[in-house]
Amino acid sequence: MKRKVLSATSLRIFLITVFVLLLILSVGGFYFAQNWLNDQALLLNQNDTTANNETVSPSTISPQALQASAKAAGVFEASDYQTKVRQDLDVYANKTNLSITSVSPATAPTGAPQIAIAGVTTQTLKISLKDPIKSSDLVKFIKGIESNLPVMRIASLKISNGGNTDGSVKLDELIIQVYVKG
Repeated sequence: MKRKVLSATSLRIFLITVFVLLLILSVGGFYFAQNWLNDQALLLNQNDTTANNETVSPSTISPQALQASAKAAGVFEASDYQTKVRQDLDVYANKTNLSITSVSPATAPTGAPQIAIAGVTTQTLKISLKDPIKSSDLVKFIKGIESNLPVMRIASLKISNGGNTDGSVKLDELIIQVYVKG
């Protein structure tokens, strides 16, 4: 049998063809994977929105599940939540080059979703930060609050232009809700 000899040109064309096909397949795969992930996120967001508006009856949840969920959520004890919240907020502020001027009790803003879980209440705090605030630092601070283990979430945020061209903002209002064992 006679073997076909491959030339450098034919090997180069073959390699380029394989590379282009792999590139097309990977781009297409990432595109479809991104669409699928986006659809899943939208579905979970819809489920989360409907779940936040529903009241969970304590009779439908076992006491063991309530205790386990409270431990997993890192919910504060009602007696000392303010000092622990202040410590956590100071850590987030220091990491993001911000300075907290005050933390005080506040009333929940109207329209804020209330999650009804037996044995867990929400406490609302108003936070004041020293102006001016870089918008990127504020975003990092908010991400720290929202992604922490002791469950806190932003209930109300009002910001305005800081008046400078350096991208700073002025924090008019920052209200967080802290979930506390009742």
